[in-house]
Amino acid sequence: MSPDLIVPLVLNASSVVLILLLVASGLYIVFGLMGVINLAHGEFFMLGAYSVVIANGYLGLNPWWGMLISIILLAAVGYVIEWSLIRFLYRNPLDTVLATWGLSIILVQVARLIFGKEFQYIDHPLPGSITILGSDYPLYRIVVMGLAVLIMGVSYYLLQKTVWGMHIRAAIDNPDLADALGIDTRQIYRMTFAYGAAIAGLAGALIAPIISIRPEMGLDFVLDAFFVVIVGGLGQVTGIIAGSALIGSLQSLISFFANPVVARISVLVLSILIIQWRPQGLVKR
Repeated sequence: MSPDLIVPLVLNASSVVLILLLVASGLYIVFGLMGVINLAHGEFFMLGAYSVVIANGYLGLNPWWGMLISIILLAAVGYVIEWSLIRFLYRNPLDTVLATWGLSIILVQVARLIFGKEFQYIDHPLPGSITILGSDYPLYRIVVMGLAVLIMGVSYYLLQKTVWGMHIRAAIDNPDLADALGIDTRQIYRMTFAYGAAIAGLAGALIAPIISIRPEMGLDFVLDAFFVVIVGGLGQVTGIIAGSALIGSLQSLISFFANPVVARISVLVLSILIIQWRPQGLVKR
């Protein structure tokens, strides 16, 4: 393979890995830590993308404002959904699956009613490219890759190095003991779910300028995100990093040499094999 192809291939693979890491980070918090199988996570991602559509296409604002709006909007949506729905279902996983599946259908239909079924596109916030080792690569993709790393770093710090993160771990590991120690577990669950939803919305907003936006877009991303969290290992930041690296690089390479359909099938088969081989995931909790 010529050097002219190697650099773009490596950059594309890195971009896919980090974008997948960004999408999976919100799911890691809700599913990996809280144990909530939220089938509406992809729709939170979709709502984040439509936040940019509203800001840019309807209000004429710079897409960066839409990204800020997505954080606030999805945090509020996540908070309300946890308070009104999820909090009644923590001890009933099957009911949670059914409820969030129904919620995802509702959100998709609402998006169709408001925005229609047509594909939506927004202005590129950072047009142009940057030269890396003699190859031109879109500048905005480089920024998204950097932001993915930054968001993961912020999430790791909040969850591992702050009092809030300590309360989250305590409330999830032993809620009864946490209540006895004076921790408001109800509020902790609510804030944690809202944070996971906000990360999903921000991921959708950041990726919106480089994809076509439609009401059903969440499904394409949430499936890979679930694979990342399960394959990498529940409840570990290093797990979703390992899962994103494996699944993202495999998908990118096979798409380059074959086609996206073969890549998706390969990822599914690999995920099944890893789950059979290591049910605890690549990284143990």
